Amino acid sequence: QFIVLHIGRFTEQKNHKMLIESFKIVNDNYPQSVLLLVGDGELLAEAKQMVNTLELSSKVYFLGLRTDIPEIINMADVFVLTSKWEGFGLVNIEAMAAGKPIVATEVGGVPELVDDGKTGFLVKSGHTDGLAEKILNIIQNSELQKTFSKNASIRAKMFDIRQTVIEYQNLYLKKNLGR
Repeated sequence: QFIVLHIGRFTEQKNHKMLIESFKIVNDNYPQSVLLLVGDGELLAEAKQMVNTLELSSKVYFLGLRTDIPEIINMADVFVLTSKWEGFGLVNIEAMAAGKPIVATEVGGVPELVDDGKTGFLVKSGHTDGLAEKILNIIQNSELQKTFSKNASIRAKMFDIRQTVIEYQNLYLKKNLGR
């Protein structure tokens, strides 16, 4: 199986509609794929209905609210974020730190995190076919998956709070020594 993972509230912002429609294309082309959805929210029932309508009930798993997020991320082969808007997308960093390739919409601060073509792929919000195509690229190319995984893990370290503290300390020391 190839496990696609999404973590996020079931709200308009997170755009589960795009994700589920894209996953239908992915699953039609690669029936061994499954989609794990973690979260809760006001659009959960609508997402479940959509999964039933698209006959994906045996391929999409609603995991609800969880406290074992690191373990779930480790199970995944790719992490997908389909937000219509996003501030920073901290969950992308968590997935990247675990060495997961990312396929995400090109919104808000996400392009600052996901290096398109190096740690994963960015797609335009609402571009369902493009999202499916990028997920399938990762499924069908194990070398690409390995490269993205390695690069994602390295890139995530740039956003580690310890690294940020060191950079601020160095900046502060440089400024004070330069007086």
